[in-house]
Amino acid sequence: TNFRHYLMPFPNFYAIGQDMAHYHRAGVAGMFCQGNYNSPGGELAELRAWVLAKLLWNPYQDVDLLISDFLGGYYGPAASLIRDYLDLIVGKVVDENIHMDLFCDPDVGYLTDQVRLEAAFLLDQADRAVADEQIRSRVDRIRLGLEYVDLWYRVRAAAPDANLESDLRAYGQRLRRHGIERVTEWQTLEGSLASITARLHTE
Repeated sequence: TNFRHYLMPFPNFYAIGQDMAHYHRAGVAGMFCQGNYNSPGGELAELRAWVLAKLLWNPYQDVDLLISDFLGGYYGPAASLIRDYLDLIVGKVVDENIHMDLFCDPDVGYLTDQVRLEAAFLLDQADRAVADEQIRSRVDRIRLGLEYVDLWYRVRAAAPDANLESDLRAYGQRLRRHGIERVTEWQTLEGSLASITARLHTE
């Protein structure tokens, strides 16, 4: 989990698997796994909880198989496209040996314009692949992470953005519909939106 940016895509699933196996071999008898603990809806929270729970029972399981098992059951007809989405982002991190930490910003290197464009295309396809509204809502929750990154860049852009404030309000409404109460560890959603809006009016 990225505690500064709860919704930012954070592809550390394979690192989790490697670490937990390493700790077990070193004689560690128990682990406390902390994720997004003070709000529902962290980035891929359901998948992350599944993988962590399975590895706590047996840290030598194949993370790829765990992910595939979960995606098939949770995203149904969209599972292969969500897998492509994950592989796209994980591939960027692995291929370029990009290091993430618990507080890195979206400009850390793997969420480039091109990656976000390709990821959005895959999520568009995933949305079209399903008719079930519950599954479509799950796909939309993934999309919130990409849109969070887009908005992060727009807030920091030098050029004026006439639609940014209204887009932030609309984004906040979607977060509330998904039950998401925080986008960072240290502020409520309302506090974060108010801080960003105030920043826009002072720059």
